[in-house]
Amino acid sequence: MNDSAKKPAPQCGCSTGQTPSHIACPVCRKMGTTVKSVTPQHTIRKSALSGFDTKLDYHFCENPECDVAYYNMQNTSVFTVEDLKNRVTVKDASPETPLCYCFKVLKRHALEEIARTGTTNVYQTIQEKMKPGQSCFCEKANPRGDTCMKDIEAWLDIQGITRESNFPPDTQSGGNCCGGQAEPGSSGSGCCT
Repeated sequence: MNDSAKKPAPQCGCSTGQTPSHIACPVCRKMGTTVKSVTPQHTIRKSALSGFDTKLDYHFCENPECDVAYYNMQNTSVFTVEDLKNRVTVKDASPETPLCYCFKVLKRHALEEIARTGTTNVYQTIQEKMKPGQSCFCEKANPRGDTCMKDIEAWLDIQGITRESNFPPDTQSGGNCCGGQAEPGSSGSGCCT
């Protein structure tokens, strides 16, 4: 499938407005994504938080080959994947790595389903775990500080699973992974705020 024919990943409305970083990772020299300090504050192990400054924004290293999770050039902080509470979807191939941090959907769950059926309904699995009135907490749980949908989409591509067969019907028409609709003018949705 060519890139122009790809559908965008569904969004759960939990995006916190990350922007591409203009500061390269000090280890791999690739650009990352700027994340608010609330994300590393909640995803770094307490034992590794020395040198962490809540007043600064940090950068998430997107490079799967690099062990750096967060970096900040203002105080030269570098936190590696070993400093985190959870494995990082884009950096760890282990089946025990989360695809969705809020609802603890692991790569293993999707791989078992792929082995049984040839595909996975990971988006529907996330929707089923969402209870009415319950919120996601992507900004505090996902090391990227954003919705897991981008990572799930990339992982499905690696597995050779087409997105069209995995989108819940309501996400194909502008809904979100949680089954709600994003409210106009808001950064969140009815289920993910």
